[in-house]
This record gives sequence, C-alpha cells and structure tokens, in this order.
Amino acid sequence: MALPIINSIASWVLKQRIHQIELFLKYPNEVQEELMINLLRLSEYTIIGKKYGFESIHSYATFQERIPISRYEDFEPLIERTR
Repeated sequence: MALPIINSIASWVLKQRIHQIELFLKYPNEVQEELMINLLRLSEYTIIGKKYGFESIHSYATFQERIPISRYEDFEPLIERTR
C-alpha cells in the first residue's frame, strides 16, 4: 500500500531533476555562473571572502577582475592553519 506513495514521490523527484538537467544543457554558462555566485555567498565570511570582497561579486566578469590567479603556495599558510 505504501509502494504507490513512494513511487509517486520518487517520480516527482526525478521529474524535478530532469528539469534541472535540461536547464544545465540549455544554459550551461548561466547555470555555472549562478552556482559560482551561490558558492561565493556561502564563503563571503571566510578570510579569503573578506579579503577579496565576495559579498559584492555578482557576475563572473567581476570575479575575474577582482580575484587574482593563485598557486597552492599562496594558500599554503591558510591550509596549514586549518589543519
């Protein structure tokens, strides 16, 4: 008796996921930029987020202008501190 309910819920979840996948395929750059902005929002209170002002980055172009290319060695002190 519970099986139809579980199937119904699973079907709904899969339909939502298929819709997401279709959006990824149709608008890959926009989806990736949105994901990047969401990750920046989550990390805006970290040391690096505060240093580079993640809270005011609203596009990939702004990110590209503000964040320098870095090497592992640039982050090594922060990584060691975290360990």
